[in-house]
Amino acid sequence: MTCLFFYFKQSDDTKSSMSHMLRSLLAQLTTIDASIVPELYQKCCVVGNSEARQLASLKVWTANLLKSQNSCMIILDGLDECNYTTSGNEARQILDWMTANIIPDAEKDGSRIRLLALGQRDGIVDSALSKYPSIRLDSIGAHLDDICIFARSRASKIRERFELELEEELAIIKKVTMTAKGAFFPRHL
Repeated sequence: MTCLFFYFKQSDDTKSSMSHMLRSLLAQLTTIDASIVPELYQKCCVVGNSEARQLASLKVWTANLLKSQNSCMIILDGLDECNYTTSGNEARQILDWMTANIIPDAEKDGSRIRLLALGQRDGIVDSALSKYPSIRLDSIGAHLDDICIFARSRASKIRERFELELEEELAIIKKVTMTAKGAFFPRHL
């Protein structure tokens, strides 16, 4: 599976827009699959430098190269740090483009593209993904449930290993769940 990553950073002029993201994805794709370099190079030569940097060209090339991947995971982190343009927030434009064009078109061609979108809960990502009922937007309640399940499984093992009483196991679960306050950082234990 091909794995592509882009981290948006508002204070970095090379990491705040959709065109920056697309150039990065294209660069990663050419590193992963050198056979696409001549094709991309030819396309850039035909259109010229200024048109090669335009968003429309980058979208077409990225879409075509993503379809050539059998299976691909795209991780977009920091979507809340995308540029705000005259046409709105670019995070919404990126998510709309990915979910309406890239993923469905790739599936029609037999490719499998998965998207992991990360960002602070600023309302933009939530509203852009709300029309997809199969997508579960993480919430504090869901995190607390996950923490509780994790704490129960670990506390049970601790109880067995150290021959603790049931009350001590329950106290561990409660303390871990209450202390975490929704922040869950799993590690391999």
